[in-house]
Amino acid sequence: MLRVLLRRRYTTSPIPPTHPANLSRKPKFPENPDPMSCCGSGCQNCVWIQYAEQVSDYFDKIAHTGKTKVDKFDSVKKALKEHVPDANLRAYLLMEVKMKL
Repeated sequence: MLRVLLRRRYTTSPIPPTHPANLSRKPKFPENPDPMSCCGSGCQNCVWIQYAEQVSDYFDKIAHTGKTKVDKFDSVKKALKEHVPDANLRAYLLMEVKMKL
């Protein structure tokens, strides 16, 4: 009985987030939401606002040790230019991320 409980305990527990295997993974840049999923009414929980928060969280997770604010902002601009093709959306996301830097 004890053996079954111990086996169940160790086989169902997830790897903790502080495990070295999880710390070495680089976070993925969030995917753009489908443009058709936005209703266009300016709602409080708009998919683009949620996307901006995900992008901001992405940049928070990346280690920017030893960099100045200008260097961080330049790396944000470079990544947004690479991952977000729409210039209007890129400007909005840049503004949102800049407020949190």
